[in-house]
Amino acid sequence: AAGAEMLLRAKEAAAPARAVFDVAVAMRLGIVKPGSAFTQVDIDELSAESDVRESVAAIMPAHMPYLFPEVFLRPDPGFDALVGNPPWEKVKLEEHQWWGLQIPKLRGMAQKEKNAALAAIKVSRPDLLAEFEKEILATDAVRAVLVKGPYPGIGRGGDPDLYQAFAWRFWRLVRRNGSTGIVLPRGALSGSAMSEWRREVLAGGAFADVCFLTNTSGWVFESVDGRITVALVVLNRGSVHAARFCGPFASDSEFAAGATHLSEAGAAEFNSWSANSAFPLIPDPTSGEVFVKMRTHPSFATATDGWEFRPIAEFHATQDKDKFEFDIDEPKGRIPVLAGASFNIWNPDFGAPYAYGEPEVIRGALSNKLARAASSDRSAYSGLHFSSEQLPMDRPRIAFRDVARATDTRTTLACLLPPGVVFTHKAPVIVRRKGDAKAEAFLLGVLSSIPFDWYMRRWVEATFSFELLSQAPIPRGELQGQRSQRVIQISGALAALDSRYAEWADEVGVQ
Repeated sequence: AAGAEMLLRAKEAAAPARAVFDVAVAMRLGIVKPGSAFTQVDIDELSAESDVRESVAAIMPAHMPYLFPEVFLRPDPGFDALVGNPPWEKVKLEEHQWWGLQIPKLRGMAQKEKNAALAAIKVSRPDLLAEFEKEILATDAVRAVLVKGPYPGIGRGGDPDLYQAFAWRFWRLVRRNGSTGIVLPRGALSGSAMSEWRREVLAGGAFADVCFLTNTSGWVFESVDGRITVALVVLNRGSVHAARFCGPFASDSEFAAGATHLSEAGAAEFNSWSANSAFPLIPDPTSGEVFVKMRTHPSFATATDGWEFRPIAEFHATQDKDKFEFDIDEPKGRIPVLAGASFNIWNPDFGAPYAYGEPEVIRGALSNKLARAASSDRSAYSGLHFSSEQLPMDRPRIAFRDVARATDTRTTLACLLPPGVVFTHKAPVIVRRKGDAKAEAFLLGVLSSIPFDWYMRRWVEATFSFELLSQAPIPRGELQGQRSQRVIQISGALAALDSRYAEWADEVGVQ
């Protein structure tokens, strides 16, 4: 009873501090205008307003200095240790997913049938519609707080995820020489949304121990997809600036045997490996030595005399959908539109085209894209000139699959595709800005090699992105050298399958 009374008195004494934080949250939500409060009286009045109370109550914020004054009202404030497994949950309400719980078999319906079912239930069940709209407002409020909060990069390239905010909070709530242990998806250690977090950790301390686990057969988390890679992360604040890591391990026995064999890199070296301070998957120190050796070669994006290649997305499957024709039995002169599944390594005819397009529509759209791109320094086509009669699609080009996983038989799937085809964004194309067909054949040989595939497996989770390719090392020896010529001959012979490649094969010097 005495303890309860003491707690009540403490909460009453701390009420003004809670009001400060409540008003700050309401300001972040746009309910309170900046500059509205200059005194505690102003803050108390604002925090008592119904719209402020309701909006703050809806998102249930945890004001740490209010909840743990003994932690934050001391010299060198902050926690000595934090341990946790935060939620991995996108802050977005998916309409079909929400209504799928209300309508049996909704997600298995054809699109037209699904739209009709949704429209009907929204009319017949206004109570459910009101509940759905209420949840949208609540989700939007949380999203607004996160996006406007002190979490640089959150949601970059997609929807914000709760684990991103938790990772920032875990790091910033720990005091000097404090530590935190946190369970995160691999995206936290490799995705661009968390790149500033990784750099801040390395600037203020260390990734003392990062262990990657592949959830094969659910050995880590039973209810999580077995292809997901989990990261067990220990962060230390202090004067040591480094990254120590191991894995991935696919079983409890692998984890027990390898978790203490950590690869290590100083912060400066680690940051040089990638543009966004991402973690590669390096299972042991020996692999780490191989990895560091490969990193001595120039990156794909490094242009030199007679060598410059850049990836582009030619068409977007959704945004350019109006230019495509689907379910075509007889192409009859139409241009094939390829996706990643349309080809495989050394096999341009592996799968069916994603769609087709009328020549005048596709060529006209490409001509317009090229005209706009030629004047943009950021475009792969910047400074290059084409005519409507001679477009990039009129010659063989290297494309690669966008969708890739480290658990696939091959992670890097590149292929030389014949003239007369175009690609969706799921099959990015490599533009040859400088160099001849021999340089192109050499590049294709490297991209299709086992060592390069091994290197890319260190990085790829589910997408072979432009960012990953741009930072990848490409041996750049003299193309007239004996080994380079051997690569060119083998790659050229494997790529030039038939008469579609005759002109390219002549330039390379193969049959």
